[in-house]
Amino acid sequence: FTDYRNRNYNQQIDIGGWGGDDGYAVYYQNGGWNNLPYKKITKTANGTGGSYINEHSYFTLEEGKTYTISCYMRSDRPQTHNGHLLALNRNSDNAYFVPSNIILSTEWERKTWTHTVASGGGSNTYHFRQIVYTDTPTDVYWSALQVEEGSLATKYVNGVRLDTASILDVSPTQSTITASNLTYR
Repeated sequence: FTDYRNRNYNQQIDIGGWGGDDGYAVYYQNGGWNNLPYKKITKTANGTGGSYINEHSYFTLEEGKTYTISCYMRSDRPQTHNGHLLALNRNSDNAYFVPSNIILSTEWERKTWTHTVASGGGSNTYHFRQIVYTDTPTDVYWSALQVEEGSLATKYVNGVRLDTASILDVSPTQSTITASNLTYR
């Protein structure tokens, strides 16, 4: 979902404020986590609101299923927030769903959270809203955004995951498992 191929890189995009707080966004072609493309939002004003931009890559999630949302994030300074940094935004009613708490450091760290789509909850078409929600000016960075079915975040793959991709273990190191003569039942 981090598809920045058609972006105008290194150009400042002024974004409307939420709660009267102004800011701007810039897309970069490389230099993010693992040197991947990334986006930076700078909140330029003091205040209790936030600065946000919608990521208009639309996708459909199925009712009753649980999905894991993950992305690498960092900030220009350590900070703790109650949500509002990466929102799953439902298009039909502009309802958005956020993790309860995100702690950011100055180093790239993978953040993950799950969302279960309610039955009969409206349209199942979503996009992302990335929000800088602080009471002081700051920068927040996003890279390697991924959405997948289930409640376990797997290793980020830059592109389409193939059926022949390596099997990974579930430890924090996610080492490749090598095996032969396997029978699947």
